[in-house]
Amino acid sequence: MIYAISDLHMPIEVQIRKFNYPVDYLERVKKRLGNPELLIIAGDLSWEWNLRAGIDLLNNDIRNLPGEKKVFIAGNHDTFFHPENWRIKLLEEFNSEDLFYLSGRSIIINTSNDKKIGLSGTMGWVVNEKQNSNKDKRFLSEQTNYLKRSLDNLEEKITEVNTDKNICVLHHPPTHRIYTDGRKGSEELFNLIKEYKFINKIIYGHIHVEKNFSIFKKLDGIELYCVAIDQLNFYPVKIKI
Repeated sequence: MIYAISDLHMPIEVQIRKFNYPVDYLERVKKRLGNPELLIIAGDLSWEWNLRAGIDLLNNDIRNLPGEKKVFIAGNHDTFFHPENWRIKLLEEFNSEDLFYLSGRSIIINTSNDKKIGLSGTMGWVVNEKQNSNKDKRFLSEQTNYLKRSLDNLEEKITEVNTDKNICVLHHPPTHRIYTDGRKGSEELFNLIKEYKFINKIIYGHIHVEKNFSIFKKLDGIELYCVAIDQLNFYPVKIKI
């Protein structure tokens, strides 16, 4: 089984105190996961800003989540990922199937039922009429570059290995068309993903308390899954392959 989650925001005490999360929210998620073969985590793992503390959190809290294999990306609150030299350190540190950091690269996971799953991704960013500072534009340009490198890397791999499905993992929503008001996504990343005809599914998080919102949509032939745990009453999302 393949499950996906996002927005754990560890340590849990912060979410409980500041955002009135249930005191057992993380235990609920763990129990509902069971023991998946692959767990995909779409960003906002923590509130940590210090690199050493962030690595410790990944090696303990994240590594000990249910799942034989885990693939993750950073979110906007994972600030210890953001400096380029720290990002490179994390790529070196988390480079195996049991805990793999996606950013500017890809991985192909073999499952027990003989399926091959290609994974690419990056954090992403949003620029729109309400969020369009020079800093936002720089972040979007940087993240678009990381996404292109990740997709190029997966494209190169699947010329040698036939994958059954290919998934792109983002933290920010890839397109404004997910929402009725059109403000919370930008189209650049989705347009880039569509250029690579092999992507079947997009997994993303970041969304909180959005009303009348469907966790699953299909746009232009690509399945999109929102996996933010608080949006889903602390349930993980099963990804069908």
